Amino acid sequence: IKLIKKKFIDFGDTSIFCTAKFDQQFIFIIGMPRSGTTLIEQIVCNAEGVASVGEVRFAAQFISQTDLRDDLKAICEKLSSFYVDKIQKYKLSENYIIDKMPFNLFWVGFLAISFPNARFIHCKRDARATCWSNYETSFSDGNEFSFKLDEIVRHYNLCEDIMRFWKSKFQGRIFTFNYEAFTEDPEIIGSNLFDFLQIAWKQEYLDVKKNNRPVKTASQLQVKEGIYKGSSQVWKNFEPFIGKAFQPLLD
Repeated sequence: IKLIKKKFIDFGDTSIFCTAKFDQQFIFIIGMPRSGTTLIEQIVCNAEGVASVGEVRFAAQFISQTDLRDDLKAICEKLSSFYVDKIQKYKLSENYIIDKMPFNLFWVGFLAISFPNARFIHCKRDARATCWSNYETSFSDGNEFSFKLDEIVRHYNLCEDIMRFWKSKFQGRIFTFNYEAFTEDPEIIGSNLFDFLQIAWKQEYLDVKKNNRPVKTASQLQVKEGIYKGSSQVWKNFEPFIGKAFQPLLD
């Protein structure tokens, strides 16, 4: 994270690299697991002209084999080619393509430069509710940090730290989706989100139960229940056992 920050601080204005190479527009839904990413994916997918490739690891695969000390422009040009090659194999004709890999949040700057038309939806939920939900969820793959509360808190803070940095650099490209605010007033927040995406809004998109798209994440049961309040208060039932574990949280 320190290396990534230094790289983008050194370059300052990264907009000089932005050249569109792909006609379709990417929507990256990012955030900690259990923060509402699947719900938002289902809602946006209700709109015409939107498709999703789900949680794909293409960006992380590229970064894992890249020397981040290389020239930033060169990295982004290679990332663009690598990523588009992977996406084109899906043969999607929709105008908007969703990538819902939550931890793409670490690569926002690289993706933003690689795809100047891309938009990012950063899902945020009450920090304590997010951490507890990660702890009580049995993930089928990955997310090994979720086995211990202190590791979850540390990971949450890393995610929050890098996202604050990206928002300082790419403020107009990132929509912060507040899960609790959305459950209180879904029509207003939903309309604001679609305005940001420049997709025509319809209130019927909120009915995720009508979406027949299969959900393959740990949220598959909850998301089919639709939009409901109160889930962010569950952690309080276990507060006496949690102790001081949540005190280091950044927010």
